[in-house]
Amino acid sequence: MSKVLVPLVEGFEDIEAVTIVDVLRRGGVEVVTASVAGTPFVKSSHGIQMSADATFAQAAEETYDAIVLPGGPGTGNLKVPAVLERLRRQKEAGRLICAICAAPTVLVEEFIPGREFTVAVVDGKAWPVIEIVAKDGWYGYEEKYTSNETRYPFLEDGELSSKMQKIAVDAYRAVGCRGVTRVDFRVSPLGRCYVLELNTSPGFTAHSLVPKAGIKTGLTFAGVCDRILQSADYDR
Repeated sequence: MSKVLVPLVEGFEDIEAVTIVDVLRRGGVEVVTASVAGTPFVKSSHGIQMSADATFAQAAEETYDAIVLPGGPGTGNLKVPAVLERLRRQKEAGRLICAICAAPTVLVEEFIPGREFTVAVVDGKAWPVIEIVAKDGWYGYEEKYTSNETRYPFLEDGELSSKMQKIAVDAYRAVGCRGVTRVDFRVSPLGRCYVLELNTSPGFTAHSLVPKAGIKTGLTFAGVCDRILQSADYDR
C-alpha cells in the first residue's frame, strides 16, 4: 500500500488538506497527517482545530511515497529546519513532493525576475493573456485572495501575447489536458517565457482570472460556464 505524509501547520488551508486526505484514503492510500507544532492539535486558516495523527517529529522518520504540502496563509510555517530537511531527504530518495497552491514557496527554486502572466486554455484554444500586477511586486496568498490592490490588466503587446498563447496551448497538449486549464507564466526582462504551472482546477468565481479572460472574448459569465461544460470529456 502506498503511504503519504501530510504536514500540517498553523494557518493551513482546510480544503487543501482535508480533500487530499479524504480522496487518498478512499483510494486505499495510507495517509499520515503530522502536526509541525509541538502537539497533535493544529488550527487551520479558518480557525478549525484539527487533531493530526502524530507530531511531525514522530512521523518524519518513516518512509513515504509522497509528501503533500497543503497551502494557505500559514504556508511560511512549513519553512522550519525539520520540514526542509525531511523534504531534502525525500527528494534525494527520488520520491514525490506535492505542493499545493501557495506551498511551492516552501521549495527552493531559482528566482526569475520579470513579470507574471496567466493564460486560460479552453478546449485547446487560448484566451486573452492577463498580467498579474501586485502592489509591491510580491504575489503571495494575501495579494491573491484578500488584497483589493492587486491589478489584472490584459496584455496589449500582441507579439508577446501570441507567443505565450502558443506556449500555453503546446503545454496543455503536451500533458494531455482537456476542458479548462490555466497556464501561469513568468516572463524575464529579455522576453523569455517560463511556464510555472498548469492549473487544471482554476478558481471560478466572478472575480477569478479564467472568467475574466472568457468575458474579454465577448462571452457572459454564463457563457463561459457553458463553453467549459461543452468541452468537458471523460475516459471511455
